[in-house]
Amino acid sequence: MSENIFHQSFHHWRIAIAVQSPKYATPALDKGLEILELLARSSRGLTLNEMSKAMGRTVSEIFRMVFTLEQRGYIASDDNDRYSLSLKMFELSHRQQPLKSLVVTAMPLMRELAGRACQSCHLVVYHDGRTIVVSQVDSPGPFTFGPKVGTLSRLTDTASGTILLAFVDEAERTRMIAALAALTVPYVERLDRLQSPSLVAVQEQVREVTLRLSELMSFSGHNTLQ
Repeated sequence: MSENIFHQSFHHWRIAIAVQSPKYATPALDKGLEILELLARSSRGLTLNEMSKAMGRTVSEIFRMVFTLEQRGYIASDDNDRYSLSLKMFELSHRQQPLKSLVVTAMPLMRELAGRACQSCHLVVYHDGRTIVVSQVDSPGPFTFGPKVGTLSRLTDTASGTILLAFVDEAERTRMIAALAALTVPYVERLDRLQSPSLVAVQEQVREVTLRLSELMSFSGHNTLQ
């Protein structure tokens, strides 16, 4: 028993060392994955020049990899030669048994909910500060509104993301918010370190806004928010 454990541990250790060793580096694969990850962060697609600048590589270094990824259906280009991700990876992820089982199990419940509420509903899964829609059921009524399957959103940008946060424990919620904060690079203050304003500060801000609106609408603000 102990010998088997030793061999298993040694096997995992050997794999870990092999992965970290430059001997097993795969520059071409790294380049391809870097392109996919870069396009995943772009909302409107990127040209070859934009990709090369973002990656710190020349166009000639990435051209063949981009061509191969497009030929294999992982990315697509538009009339302006802007590249974006296709849905192929999303389709591949749906072939995973855990996700497939989740969707199959949830679908009858989602249909029942949509029927009883007369509204569309959707199912999301969480990953690294974001949610992705993995299933959706239309409203039984003449009109329907809802996100498309495959839609990727920041956790706090949607009602479904807020619901996910509401039904996890405090430790998990902290981890999820921290992951989301890592996406808020352009902001001066991290999302998970924001300081809530005091009640007095909020009242003062509301007062200022109300008075300003009153002035714009030609009303007297003397009796506003006393």
